[in-house]
Amino acid sequence: MLDSVSADILIMGIGGVTASGISDSNSLNVESIRAMIRAARKVVIVADRSKFGRDSMIHVAPLSDIDQIVSDRELDPEFQQMLKDNDVDCLLA
Repeated sequence: MLDSVSADILIMGIGGVTASGISDSNSLNVESIRAMIRAARKVVIVADRSKFGRDSMIHVAPLSDIDQIVSDRELDPEFQQMLKDNDVDCLLA
C-alpha cells in the first residue's frame, strides 16, 4: 500500500545512525520504513546522541537518502562532521 502513497515530508525516529546509514532492530518495520522513505520528498530523522555510532540489527538506508537529522545539542562534533560530509543537514535542538 505504501508504494502508492506520496508525502511532502517524513519525520521518524530510528534505531541507529552510522557512516553507512540508518538502521533499526525491528525487522517487521524495516520494509515499511524503506517504502516511506521512497514516498517522501523530504526525509527527516529524529535521533538523540545515543543513536549515533550505533549500528542496529538491520540496515535501512544510506545517509544519501536522508535530508535532515534533528538531534540534541550534545551530539559529538565527529558525528556532526559525518553528517556534513554526507550532505545531511543537522539541526541541533
